[in-house]
Amino acid sequence: MTVIFLQKYVLKLMKKQMTRLGWKKEGDYLTRRLQSLLISVAVSYGDVNTVKEATDRFNQWMQNTDNIDPELQGRIFDAGIMYGSEKEWTFVKSQYLTVLVPSKRSQLMKALAKSRDDSLLSRFGDVSFTLTDIIKDSTSEFSTPFDLEEVQQFFKEHDAGPGTRAVQIASENIQMNIQWLEQNGQTVQHWLQRNSE
Repeated sequence: MTVIFLQKYVLKLMKKQMTRLGWKKEGDYLTRRLQSLLISVAVSYGDVNTVKEATDRFNQWMQNTDNIDPELQGRIFDAGIMYGSEKEWTFVKSQYLTVLVPSKRSQLMKALAKSRDDSLLSRFGDVSFTLTDIIKDSTSEFSTPFDLEEVQQFFKEHDAGPGTRAVQIASENIQMNIQWLEQNGQTVQHWLQRNSE
């Protein structure tokens, strides 16, 4: 009962920002990221209006795969799978297997795991994932020198075999994350403080 109360409370707090940002394709980078985050939480918590809008957009995307806001496509994919059926899951799987853009493939892969249907989740393992996909997807989570050292140490002790180049790319991505945070971390923190009131 407390979880439901907490979800309703969080949605109530988010309502003002959701109303202000909505689904518009405008604003700077951080505003669009905030918009995406709010939609993600609202979909996860089952906000009726947000789920309806996201699933409507998912269904439009199924009719025309070019018709989707790239900034929100991951949230839309998630909603389509979370509140969809085998039809939607199969469509996303077929897109995952044919799409060539790595960032979109990653979003499709993550969405497939959001199904609430156990039989579909059991088939999730049948989807072919490459070591490069897995490493590239996971490096966005690593952003400290300690993370970099830990990854490099792990692969010194464990041979990556044909995945050696993917490990090198992952290390480079972590280094870029560290540099980005060093250069932009304060700016983002100040922006969040100013815009969270």
